[in-house]
Amino acid sequence: MSVSATGLSQSVTLSGRQLSLKKVFAAIEQQTGYVVFSNRGDLDGARPVSLDVQDMPLVAFLDVVMKGQPLNYIIEGKTIVLSLKPATPAPQTDANRTAVRINIAGRVVNENNEAIPRATISVKGTGKVILADDEGNFSINGVEEPFVFEISAVGFATMTLRVNNGKVYPTGQPMKGYFTNSENGQLTVYLGKSVSPLDEVQVIAYGQSTRRMGLGNVTTIRAEEIAKQPVNNVLLALQGRVPGMQINTNTGSLPGAVPEVRIRGINSIDAGRSPLYILNGIPLRESEANLGGPLQMISTLLNINPADIESIEVLKDAEATAIYGSRGANGVVLITTKKGQAGKTRVAVNAYTGVGTVARRLPLMDVHQYNAMRREAFAGDGLTPTANGAPDLFTWDTVHTKDWQEEMIGGSAITHDVNASISGGNANTTFLVNGSYHKDGTVYPGDFDANRKSVRMSIDHRAVGGKLGISASAAATSTFIGLMTSDLISYVRLPASYPMYKEDGSPNFTGPSGHPLAYLMQPCDNNTNTYNGNLAIRFSPLKNLNLKLTAGIDNAILDQTMKVPSASQANNADARLNIRNSNIKTWIAEPQLDYTIYANRHTVNVLAGGTWQKTTTKSLGANGTGFTNDALLDNIASAATIYTYGYNTKYAYNSFFSRISYNWNQEYLANLSFRRDGSSRFGPGKRFGNFGAVSAGWIFSQNKAVKKALPFMSFGKLRASYGINGNDQIDDYGYITTYASGQPYQGSTLLPTNLANPDYRWEENRKLETALETGFMQDRLLFSMSWFRNRTDNQLINYVISPQSGYGSYPANFPALLQNTGWEFQVNSSNIARKDFSWRTLVNFSISRNKLLSFPNIEQTSYSSQYFIGYPLSVMQAYHFLGLNDKGVPVLEDKSGNGGISSDDRSIVGSNNPMFGGISNEFSYKGVNLSFFFEYSHISAFDNSISASRVGAIGANPLTQVLDRWQQPGDEAFTKTPRFTTAASTYNARFYSQSDIFWMDYNIIRLRNVSLSYDLPRSWLQKAHLSNLQVYMHAQNLWVADRNKYRYDPESGNQNMPPLRTITFGINCTL
Repeated sequence: MSVSATGLSQSVTLSGRQLSLKKVFAAIEQQTGYVVFSNRGDLDGARPVSLDVQDMPLVAFLDVVMKGQPLNYIIEGKTIVLSLKPATPAPQTDANRTAVRINIAGRVVNENNEAIPRATISVKGTGKVILADDEGNFSINGVEEPFVFEISAVGFATMTLRVNNGKVYPTGQPMKGYFTNSENGQLTVYLGKSVSPLDEVQVIAYGQSTRRMGLGNVTTIRAEEIAKQPVNNVLLALQGRVPGMQINTNTGSLPGAVPEVRIRGINSIDAGRSPLYILNGIPLRESEANLGGPLQMISTLLNINPADIESIEVLKDAEATAIYGSRGANGVVLITTKKGQAGKTRVAVNAYTGVGTVARRLPLMDVHQYNAMRREAFAGDGLTPTANGAPDLFTWDTVHTKDWQEEMIGGSAITHDVNASISGGNANTTFLVNGSYHKDGTVYPGDFDANRKSVRMSIDHRAVGGKLGISASAAATSTFIGLMTSDLISYVRLPASYPMYKEDGSPNFTGPSGHPLAYLMQPCDNNTNTYNGNLAIRFSPLKNLNLKLTAGIDNAILDQTMKVPSASQANNADARLNIRNSNIKTWIAEPQLDYTIYANRHTVNVLAGGTWQKTTTKSLGANGTGFTNDALLDNIASAATIYTYGYNTKYAYNSFFSRISYNWNQEYLANLSFRRDGSSRFGPGKRFGNFGAVSAGWIFSQNKAVKKALPFMSFGKLRASYGINGNDQIDDYGYITTYASGQPYQGSTLLPTNLANPDYRWEENRKLETALETGFMQDRLLFSMSWFRNRTDNQLINYVISPQSGYGSYPANFPALLQNTGWEFQVNSSNIARKDFSWRTLVNFSISRNKLLSFPNIEQTSYSSQYFIGYPLSVMQAYHFLGLNDKGVPVLEDKSGNGGISSDDRSIVGSNNPMFGGISNEFSYKGVNLSFFFEYSHISAFDNSISASRVGAIGANPLTQVLDRWQQPGDEAFTKTPRFTTAASTYNARFYSQSDIFWMDYNIIRLRNVSLSYDLPRSWLQKAHLSNLQVYMHAQNLWVADRNKYRYDPESGNQNMPPLRTITFGINCTL
């Protein structure tokens, strides 16, 4: 027999064959602290049992052990009382039966012995329904026994019990929970949490809810899903998993790159389009400006350790976001970190290592194909190549092919990650401390990488009988990103014979592309130290009244350096050093009050609060030139010329918010929210705006008539919402005229940077949504669909004006009306749920449409050639390609009829109205777990992989697709690829590159993630005193179905670093 115990709990782990009940009950007493009582001799007739169970709830365990035994049991307090089953009496007849009516009093609590208010108690077969009070107390009076009653509450598993001979017994149905009888006859029912996904807790604005009772559109991604993905930025773990949310890495996948995040389309013409990010109540910046290099911006979410995250909630509709007012127009992303759990102290260690590589190589010409192309281009132009005009044909190596893809991006990006945590506590106090280290290499040659070191601590405490609660957390993170001043992927298409070095081995800076490997000597480093913390204090002075204060601070210190040594430049030009130090500090305080009223079947919750937020940004930088030696580049004071610059901004944000929630009998729901915001980014008299939302829902599966008509449906809800959000994602001080210092010229200089406009004001977004949510087969199959329409007006734009004014543009409001509509679908299916095997499938699919409904007098603005009424903002224009003429030159349509090609000859060819989604499957067999996730997207865009400019000139190695080119008259009937030429004037390359021949529609399927893990059996771990040991393999971006083989990746094209194919192996251990 082997026994595993984890402190005192209500669960049992036991394995063995032919065990006597005495040994079984001894194990129960050891593990749970319960005492087993029986009369002498009662166990003599019991048969032995064979068991192999892990963490089985006590009541379920007793049901298994006692099945077929000549014994009954009841649980009274902490005592299990055994008794012999009575002999089966002769059946009663109607003549001798005496009706017995009894009364039962009880209390419904959760597993922490906390009252579950308003639980429903239904007596089967009688129509009798009782509602527990606010403390969970109930009584059943005057019911004829025997009878069966059911206890249910939202978010908890339903329990069914039977009453006979004045005693309460289990019905034999599976129970997630247990019950006890105290000495005074009081029944206590402990309900376990529901296993339905509808009852999982979701974090919402200033509170919590569930999918069952929620009225907003909220998608939750939990820690289990995040942990399967070896990503350094947590946003990448959401790709394809959230309906209505697009996350693209079209800016490249280098460490620190900022993913482009759009929730339900583009809601603004010029103002910010990114969602609001909130970490434990603290607003976060999406990015910070980089000093230089391949990344213009650095993602601040890189500073968050994905292993610290408990859940991410994405809020989309007005009901979910309106209470955030001006900050919620583009959606809200709530990030909640992990907290400690009550129980014995646990030590956990998780470590993995792996490698990332560029998954696909471009088919480029070898040296022989390249040289043949060049000669053909000269011949077609009627020219004779010379050593001066064509050094690639005379002085370069014309025999050996150099693979510049392998040289520039052919390396292996090694990744390491280690997390260690300690957690525990008791019913009143819990704690968690976690430390982590993460490092990502690059595929570049040289030593370039990014790493993150972090420590996070949290503590939660309850006192004064639970009336006082205090939660606090703090984190310190140090992030380093070390890259160079250029992305080497820009040079993978160097000619196969390009001479990187001269004959004497010195760098060759005289070639048409210079010496790209010199960038390896130009480091661009970004060091960020982030400190953040939050405190939440809750006090309940009266019943159902909660007073709460949350406060937080986020402090980021950036130290950025870019060095350009003389040795890395042609002719040993002056070395340059650029440094910048910045400090961005945000603090926020939000006092809140909420009060709940219970009246019969009515529940009303009132929330009111305020927000005070302030962000200060200070930055000081210096550029130095004229260093006498590259060894002095670490010291700006060694520069002969130093130019300094800096700025200091403040952003203040104040608001009042409120929400009223109504619930009738868990069937009819309604919410009303209001927020008044003030932002310092607008001028006096324009700083405040009013926002709010109204929503309603009907859980029709709670209706008796619907239940009878649709017995196959376990859940059904209709909901709708409408509300107004604002947007203040604009620069500070836009309402006043500002200047900045310029480069020195006969002394200091001032440059105008902003033209005052004190009248511009809030941009407003009106959101409308309707949705249907259903469940079948006891919620094993869930389906939801929603339709939305977002309309944004009073657009905040930078209106372009004449440069003679000294300004390029000024901030203004335009009465343009922009609309986004779409459908979102989601399926959550538990296909198989057995003891040893389970299979779960999740599917989501989204369709989004963007349209500019109106823009008065647009023809008189600088947007007249960019946007069109009735079309999306992503509308694209192109010249119409008619084919090749008999000389192999492209012919474009002269739409204007003026005898030439100009911008007036363009026509609208399409827009990118996306369709996207994903499907995941999760399998579990005993200790083996396998999951894989496919992502789907449909995009329309210009294909930047095709060689759009002239092919045949020196400097670039074309893709092999151009080998199918025009070579002689008549070929124009079979190919659309022009002839080779050395001169851009042969066919106007600029116009040809913007023709509709390059407009493409793509359906892309990507195997985004695969996870395989094995949990060792606990019986193996007991001797090592381990509670869990898992080994795993995680893989990211394994495969993509893309019919265009001439690009690295459909997300990044060929201009940016594509997502790397990453495979990691790791181990997760808990003591």
